[in-house]
Amino acid sequence: MSFSDNLKIIRRQKKMTQTDIATQLHVSRQTIFSNGSCNACRRKMTTNELLGD
Repeated sequence: MSFSDNLKIIRRQKKMTQTDIATQLHVSRQTIFSNGSCNACRRKMTTNELLGD
């Protein structure tokens, strides 16, 4: 499973929006999710660090 797939699953479990994730990373939602690869997320932190797991 890819990073973006994992992020989507965990984000939905935590009832977070894409905007919530972008706000935590101090970037725009488009920066992260425009191409679906979540490159900015991957560079900033792991999924678990981002979502507190």
